[in-house]
Amino acid sequence: IHVNASYHLTKNILFVRTYERSLYRLTQSCGTGSISCASLLNYINKKNIARTVKTKGGVINISEILPDNTINMSGKAIITGGPYNF
Repeated sequence: IHVNASYHLTKNILFVRTYERSLYRLTQSCGTGSISCASLLNYINKKNIARTVKTKGGVINISEILPDNTINMSGKAIITGGPYNF
């Protein structure tokens, strides 16, 4: 379970914080939470526009909902911890 808190900064910019139950803490950034908050704002405002989401971990750009009902997300990804085998 994740809990998201968002604050609408400007027309298309949000600030989002996410608490992840599995981590028992606030995260630096959460893509799923950011998409949820941006999508909810679009739904409430009855607009389908791209949004920029600012988080403690950086900026995430989220596209409008595409014709095939997909949403694209882009931003800088940093992997911490490890070791990881890819």
